[in-house]
Amino acid sequence: MSYKKLYLKDSAHGHGYGKLLMTHALTFAAHHYQSCYLETLKELSAACRLYEKCGFALLDHPLPGSEHTAMDAWYLLELQEKEAHHGY
Repeated sequence: MSYKKLYLKDSAHGHGYGKLLMTHALTFAAHHYQSCYLETLKELSAACRLYEKCGFALLDHPLPGSEHTAMDAWYLLELQEKEAHHGY
C-alpha cells in the first residue's frame, strides 16, 4: 500500500478530519500489512503530532531503501490486525 499524501483545506484544520482519515487508512492497512512507514518534514508539525497521536514512533533515520532524500522525519507504526477493530 502506498499512502502518498494527506492534505486538508485550511478551513478543515482543527476539526479531527485528519485523524479520522488516518484512522480509516490505518484500519484498512492493519488488515493487509504488518507495519506502516512514512516520511515527512519536521516543519509540518501538525502532521507530526497527528502521526504521534496515532501511535507512530519517530525514527532516527530512514528505513533502508528510502527514496525520499528531502525528508527529515521518519515514522514507523507496527500494525496488528486485532487493533483494526479498535481504531488508532
